[in-house]
Amino acid sequence: MGPMFPESVARVLPEFGERFGRMTAREVRVLEVRVLDVLSTSPGLTRAELAERLGVEPPHVHRPVTNLLHAGRVHRTGHKEASRYWVAEATTVAV
Repeated sequence: MGPMFPESVARVLPEFGERFGRMTAREVRVLEVRVLDVLSTSPGLTRAELAERLGVEPPHVHRPVTNLLHAGRVHRTGHKEASRYWVAEATTVAV
């Protein structure tokens, strides 16, 4: 039997996934909408500030923000922890 990786442990212990930030596709989509909502009223936030406003741990905003960046719905300025995010002008928040 090979070494256990986080993915195999997460299948055995559901709470492991919650502790280490594994989210379902639906949870990521919900956070994407919430990120767009927050940034539409408070542009220029960092990922840490977004996490605080959303009431989640900072690692939980990584995937939603990355998805939004790749989709062109959010723009970034700065580098690494100093990055700040804005909603792209043509983006609307669906409720």
